Amino acid sequence: TYTVQDSHGNTLNQTLTMTVSPDNDAGDYIVTNNDSGTSITAGNGSYYFNQTDDSGNLNIFAGVGNDTFNISLENNAKDLNVNTGAGSDIFNITDSSNSNVNITSGDGSDTFNISLENNAKDLNINVGAGSDTFNITDNSHSNVNITSGDGSDTFNISLENNAKDLNINTGYGSDVFNITDSANNNVNITVGDGSQTFNFENNNSSNNQQFTVNLAQNHIGNDMFNIGDNVNLTVNNFSTNNHDQLSLTSIFGNTPLSGNISNWINIIDNSNSNSNSNSFNVSLNESGHWVNITLNLDHSVNLGNNSGSGDGQGNGGQNNPGFYYDSHNQTIHYESSTSNSSTDTLLNINTNSKSGHGD
Repeated sequence: TYTVQDSHGNTLNQTLTMTVSPDNDAGDYIVTNNDSGTSITAGNGSYYFNQTDDSGNLNIFAGVGNDTFNISLENNAKDLNVNTGAGSDIFNITDSSNSNVNITSGDGSDTFNISLENNAKDLNINVGAGSDTFNITDNSHSNVNITSGDGSDTFNISLENNAKDLNINTGYGSDVFNITDSANNNVNITVGDGSQTFNFENNNSSNNQQFTVNLAQNHIGNDMFNIGDNVNLTVNNFSTNNHDQLSLTSIFGNTPLSGNISNWINIIDNSNSNSNSNSFNVSLNESGHWVNITLNLDHSVNLGNNSGSGDGQGNGGQNNPGFYYDSHNQTIHYESSTSNSSTDTLLNINTNSKSGHGD
């Protein structure tokens, strides 16, 4: 059943081309056009929709079929509102108009290829239980706002030139965020109890772009932060129980650091004391590469006499809470007591008055 409805008896004022998959013509779709815009409701079949919208809202409701939507928002187009169902759909969206794109995904595993250009407004994404892939390029004056759900989703995000802020709130899922930023903007991330992986790259070494991650207090997830060149990163509530890790592979590659590790990794106690500290600065030194990382721990930790006791070669006292370098995984993590791992090296913690690298 194929139904086209116009509440005023008029023809559609958008170009709409639909081709039904020849091997799956079961089901139905409904197109309605009224004062509020055009709505497409997909049924059980698998369809291809090519839609160019230059006026009014465009509302899409995907069903259980596996559909493909090619959508271009131009000129005076208003908002695009997408709600997906249980199907595995593909959305190719280009927005060059003065409109918002609002996406709510369902239980299916959907793929979204989204390009924001010119005067496009905000992209707002709410992700459901499916395992979705979002490929996002923002070259407009817009914010990108993402709330992830319980699924295992992948976000490939490129923020270019005029892009504004990226705001992310994660759920209980295990998501991967690949974020490349060339704009002078802010990246604000709030992480729940899921296990997330973040890969950060700053492609503009001349800007002071800031990545800020707020982890839930006492979170149970294991979060990984892979740090690229020229990244300013602040992580709040970094776990003191080896839940969270900084990955160094983007800076140093997969070859383990050798010799005195303090020549490569410098950690400063921002409180400038040897007790009840919870804020630390981590910097890396490798052939002109630089990163600036502030780690605020989820609990204040009493370093006692251990501050500065790590010699960068794994030597220290009998009970050594602190930061460790894992040579097997090329990561930094915090342990509340001495690590039992043979691949971990206790790192030296300096106060601000001892901020130089080791010999």
